[in-house]
Amino acid sequence: MNSERRTRANSQVWFVGTVNSSITQEGRLPTLRDVLSVFFYRHIEEKLTLSESADIAVMELLKIWKKSGIPTSFDYNIKNRLLKVHKEWQMLKKSKNRRSETQLENEKNFCDQLDLLFDVAHQEARNLIAVPEDWEFLVAQREGQRGYMAGIDRDAERKKEMSNKKEQDIKKRKERSDREVAALLEKETCELSCESSTPEQSDEEYNHVGPRKKKVCQLE
Repeated sequence: MNSERRTRANSQVWFVGTVNSSITQEGRLPTLRDVLSVFFYRHIEEKLTLSESADIAVMELLKIWKKSGIPTSFDYNIKNRLLKVHKEWQMLKKSKNRRSETQLENEKNFCDQLDLLFDVAHQEARNLIAVPEDWEFLVAQREGQRGYMAGIDRDAERKKEMSNKKEQDIKKRKERSDREVAALLEKETCELSCESSTPEQSDEEYNHVGPRKKKVCQLE
């Protein structure tokens, strides 16, 4: 009973709220709260180190970003950023009894970003993203979690179908080209065969007829 009570108590983190073992939301990219929820679950409930907890949280985060098809930053950069957020959280919690104007403002700023996109897109994402819908989805998520990933999933399916169709078209063109080349080779072979079977002219036809010899009159 005491163990259950401790688990329920540990499942609530200051400012973050309930912790979770994984990111469970569907159809959108994770917020900072989503990522911290997994981070604190691993650190508090499973007693993992801060580094280990960050590794798992980043892994959960990137699984969802991968589904969106949007290129991301390197893992270690994301991990360092998450640990920096945790350090900020620690400092705020340590000073939570100080109700100064600065403390209140810092708490507000921290809370305001909790439900915003934890943006880990690659800094060159705009140039790396080839499909306009993918970029539009990222912009919508940055503006306040607008958009739905299911649409991106359908786009991914459509892109796959288009890619398959393109491959089929290339295959058909190659087959047609191969047939044309084969027909041309067959025609040339036939022509060469016909030429070789034509009767050759006899040597007599090529004998050179020289000029007539002058008749010499003999004197009696």
